Amino acid sequence: MPFLPASQIQAEKVHWLWQSRFAFDYLYILDGDPGLGKTYVLLDLCARLSKGREFPDGVAGLEPCTALYLSGEDHPHDVLRPRLEALGADLERIHLWQHRTGEPWPYFPSRIELLRERVSAIGARLIVIDPLFGFLDPGVSPASDQHVRQALGPLAQLAEESHCCVILARHPNKRVGGRALYRGSYSIAFNAFCRATWIMGRNPDAAEEVVLAQVKNNHDELQPSLTFAIKPDAAGHARVEWLGQSRCLSDDLTGVIRYTQRLRACAFLQNFLKDGPRVSGQVRAAAQDQGFSRRTLDRAVKKLKITSQRVHAFTLNQKDYWLLPGQKLAENLMSEGEAKVARWMDQVEARALAMQRGEYEAA
Repeated sequence: MPFLPASQIQAEKVHWLWQSRFAFDYLYILDGDPGLGKTYVLLDLCARLSKGREFPDGVAGLEPCTALYLSGEDHPHDVLRPRLEALGADLERIHLWQHRTGEPWPYFPSRIELLRERVSAIGARLIVIDPLFGFLDPGVSPASDQHVRQALGPLAQLAEESHCCVILARHPNKRVGGRALYRGSYSIAFNAFCRATWIMGRNPDAAEEVVLAQVKNNHDELQPSLTFAIKPDAAGHARVEWLGQSRCLSDDLTGVIRYTQRLRACAFLQNFLKDGPRVSGQVRAAAQDQGFSRRTLDRAVKKLKITSQRVHAFTLNQKDYWLLPGQKLAENLMSEGEAKVARWMDQVEARALAMQRGEYEAA
């Protein structure tokens, strides 16, 4: 009889693969747009497990264990193995699936036994399926809550029976903004069924960096986000460089396209104004040619603390100049009266700074 009173069920602790982030016996999802480095991160995790190395947040590693990696996009011989070598993996402990003509594709749930047999044979403690929809049965409707739960059920049972962790890589939908919980493709049942969901996105404050953030965690409180970049090593091979914790939360990453545009607009303004103040109309016209909207440009102006100075006011030659912090408008661009006012303001500012430093005494 499958029903028992709670008093007869033996309480157990969660057995962690990576403390408070990934546990054995359960399913997890990692969402991320193409090109952000999902495969690099998942291979890095496999490499760490194969050698028993510590995790990116400094948590001590486990005893070396075996991983099974199913990739439906990258070839094992010219992509996966070279990356694993660059990551310092024990190649004997990481088994890569490669499709051969005439052999069945290991779809689940219909062909879950193919996966079960291999996991049992090698004693895998981690299974990576990258991407999820590449190995989901063609007959499963990913938009149907019922279909999703019926498809993931046998995979969850395999994880529990084999005491392994299963990570499913997935591309998010194309919506920008909103909550990260709803960025995952198709049914929300994917997120609901898996015990924790992760999302990757560009760092809003540094476009060359990527943030790995937890969307939900059914085992523990949400864990701190981690930042990384894909950089070449001494031999020129790309690898993951972990850069520490990030203050970004998962919802901060869903509008990253807007943030990236703003960072590009900031770089444009700094370059356009580096040689001195420019007329605002010239700046806006050049920004429009670069594809920046007026709203994005105004936000970049505010972020950089660019000021505007008007000259020849109330005349036909009236102009507004934009200045980066620390820049001064040349006197030959101003009227005689404006130049005098500017010199007087400079003197007042200099005296105020001197008084702050205790270097100025009033006559």
